Amino acid sequence: MTSPFWTLATVAVVACAAFASRSRGLRRRRQVAPSSVDDARLNSLQNAVDAVAIEVERIGESQRFVNKILAERLAARERSS
Repeated sequence: MTSPFWTLATVAVVACAAFASRSRGLRRRRQVAPSSVDDARLNSLQNAVDAVAIEVERIGESQRFVNKILAERLAARERSS
């Protein structure tokens, strides 16, 4: 007859092995290779971000231009008065 210690130790080892096996299987399922659909969506997203970046750059340039014009007008007005 086996002692309760060895029975408990065996159950603990089996439980740990089952847990490790299950977690290893879950990790493998998560590491699926990206599909072509994901690549297409990523490319589409990248193109959209690039377009937004260009528009933001244009907005910044127009703001700098407007500020320059307003500063020149203000300086001309101060000189004439």
